[in-house]
This record gives sequence, C-alpha cells and structure tokens, in this order.
Amino acid sequence: MARPRDLVAVAVGAYEQAWLVHGLRMALCDVLCAMARADAERALDGFAARPVPEALKLAWGTVHPIMERLMRGHGYLTDTVAVIRTIAARNVREVADAVNEGAEATPAL
Repeated sequence: MARPRDLVAVAVGAYEQAWLVHGLRMALCDVLCAMARADAERALDGFAARPVPEALKLAWGTVHPIMERLMRGHGYLTDTVAVIRTIAARNVREVADAVNEGAEATPAL
C-alpha cells in the first residue's frame, strides 16, 4: 500500500529520465520538475493509501498534465512535449510492471 502523494517522485523521476534521454538542458528540467512535484503532491495530499499500482497510476495521472502545462508554458514545442511524455510514460510503465511482477512473486502470508 502507498499514498499516491508518496509516488509523485517516481512519476517526476520518469520525466527527469526522459529529459536526459532526449538531451534537453537539465537546469530547466530541475526547476520544472520541482514545480510539478510540489503541485502534484499538494493535489494528492488528502488521498489515502491504496495498492501501489493504483497509487502510481494516480500519481502519474496527476503529474503528466502538470508537466505538459509547464513545458508548454516555457516554450517547448508540442512535438517535444509529446516525445518527452511518451518516454516518461514508458518509464512509469516499466516501474509499474516491476511492481506488479514483485507483487506476483510475493508469497501470500
């Protein structure tokens, strides 16, 4: 179980990794990611703990529109925003898959 707010860092980290892969300047990434993290954590503050896959999905669903808005607001082209989002979404899916595999491998108590 996890609170969605606690998994915002995972969703934001997926964007940071995407930014690196795409070769964009990290200084602006750091600023935008900090803003997105703060906004998403604030938005998810009252949400209760739930299964990790569900919490991660909610965290991602909160972070990605914030990041897209921030990127567009800082002059990134629509195509660049879409590419970064696609890479970040793939990164989050990989984490979600690993979590699901781990849950399946965990013996019932």
